[in-house]
Amino acid sequence: MSNDDKALVAIWRQLITDETKSWALFQNGTVVVIDDPPEDISAGAVSLIDRWGQKSSETPTGKFTVFALGAVPGWVVTSHFISGFDILTYVSPKEITDAHPSADVVGQIGCEKRERDATAQVIVHIEDKRTS
Repeated sequence: MSNDDKALVAIWRQLITDETKSWALFQNGTVVVIDDPPEDISAGAVSLIDRWGQKSSETPTGKFTVFALGAVPGWVVTSHFISGFDILTYVSPKEITDAHPSADVVGQIGCEKRERDATAQVIVHIEDKRTS
């Protein structure tokens, strides 16, 4: 795991505070949070990002909300939520050239990163919160 991957894991651990939520982190900063994960969290996350992670004019995945973060520098860009899972992408201030970017600028960067994760489907970390 690269230092960048370790940094993203640390950020998502700060952001996802619900101790019952399992999640998979993809290489570009997108997480798939799964309420009731299947036995194979990796396969479940890939299936969800494959279905819901790519932008399309026919689905609501092209829509997003941007949340500025307090404890962590940067933003979270939402993409698609259906009961049972959520797909979120972290955008670092280092990825933005404007000192005061609009939500649209940040959202587009987040959507592009999510699209790359949905296409490549490379998971760099699994956070398994299931109890035995």
